[in-house]
This record gives sequence, C-alpha cells and structure tokens, in this order.
Amino acid sequence: MDKFFKRFKKEKELTESEKARVYYRDGKIFMEQGKIDNAIERFVEALRMDPDFADAHDFLGRAFMEKDVKEKALLEFRQALELDPERWETHYNIGIIMGKFGKFQESISEYEEELKLNPRYAAAHNNLAVSYFALKNYPLAIQHYEEAKKLGTHINPDFEAAVLKMKATLD
Repeated sequence: MDKFFKRFKKEKELTESEKARVYYRDGKIFMEQGKIDNAIERFVEALRMDPDFADAHDFLGRAFMEKDVKEKALLEFRQALELDPERWETHYNIGIIMGKFGKFQESISEYEEELKLNPRYAAAHNNLAVSYFALKNYPLAIQHYEEAKKLGTHINPDFEAAVLKMKATLD
C-alpha cells in the first residue's frame, strides 16, 4: 500500500498530459500481458486527459482489434491518423480491418499508403498479395507475394500454395 501511495502522490504533481502518458504506458503493459479490458480502461483514461494523444488512440484501436470490435478500432485508428497522418502502423491496421470487412480495395489503399511511409515492411506486401488475390488480380498478388517472400515475412502455407498454383497457370 505504501508503494501505491508514493506513486499516487507523484501523479498528483504531474500535468494532465503527463498523467495521460502514465495511463498510456500502463495500457501498453496490460496489452503485453493480454489483459485487454484493463488496457482499454487505461487508454480511455489517457484520452480523457489528452484527447489529442495519437499513440493512445492507436493503441486503443489495437485493443479493440484484439476484442474483435472492428468498428470501434477503426474509429480510433482514423482519429490517430487525423492527429498524425504518417503513422504507418496505423495504416497497416486499418488495412487489416478493411480486409476483415471484405473491403479489399480499401485495404489495398491503406497498405499502399503504409508502404509509402515504410517501403520494406514485408507484412504489408503479404497482405497486399492476399487482398489482390481476393480481388482476382493475380499478377499483382504474385508480385507482392514475391516481395513479401524476398523480405522474409511468414506466409500462410495454404495461401502460398494457392499463389504458386495460380502462378503456374499464368506462366
């Protein structure tokens, strides 16, 4: 109890923005521990104190993704991008959500935006391959599959088999 009181006393001396960062940090720790509900509470509290905290919006979106609450996750990701448009990880996460909604053209746009900011992100190439494959744009699916493979990301073996089979029919 004494340790908690010391921390509380220190927090009383912090600004709202600094307190928001303490809650954000705690939220990230809870995320790492798989305690998603606790993480959501911390991120929400951080945003109550600092509504323009892009990182907290992004991680709240990630927590909602973990809970499979795609609509709320998407809202938080969009808010994070509004505050900081160059968040490549956020574009990537929106791409994932759009794919889960079956909106592959929108997911492609997000992955392409992400690759403008971080061109060597192999997972984005893999997800572009999956999205293009879903839209039956096999040449681009193959191109991004090969780039993902070259960059060393994990590729689902079933997807890899489907791409290689398609590639063989196109050659």
